[in-house]
Amino acid sequence: MEDTVLIGGSGGQGVMLLGTLLAISAIKEDKYASCLPAYGPEMRGGTANCTVVISDKGVITPLPDTINGMIMLNEPSYWKFKDTVKKDGLIILNSSIITRTADLPGVEQVKIPLNDIALELGSIKAANMVALGAYLQRVKTVDQASVQAVMADYFRAKPQVVDINSRALLAGMAH
Repeated sequence: MEDTVLIGGSGGQGVMLLGTLLAISAIKEDKYASCLPAYGPEMRGGTANCTVVISDKGVITPLPDTINGMIMLNEPSYWKFKDTVKKDGLIILNSSIITRTADLPGVEQVKIPLNDIALELGSIKAANMVALGAYLQRVKTVDQASVQAVMADYFRAKPQVVDINSRALLAGMAH
């Protein structure tokens, strides 16, 4: 098993956090994982992406030849990376922001209003966790319980953040 996922968005959308939680969760399940962040030259609001590779046999390179999954949190990232997902791949995209999509034969594009769902839960910052829940529900690379355990440890000093992110993860899985 090998899952390669590219997460794209702008600075401040939680792209790196999402990738980090996913990779650490995989390691917690005795899988191999790498997480390679890439930042644009700007700070908050600039471009950001992260490539996560999860494997049960070891990760040869953090920059895989093929990407089988994507989580796109904003429109510029979608248009920049859409052609790198392989046929039979999956793209979870934030339909609250991404208003136009391309025809990508053989690629499943799941449009979810991530921002809207996160706002209903109480914080737009949780949109990334809604996306992660939707992704994990479809690919089942790591167990949601592992992500929640890692999240609880990561935000142990902020129980309110754990609460909203946990609810967002479950909302994404249910969507």
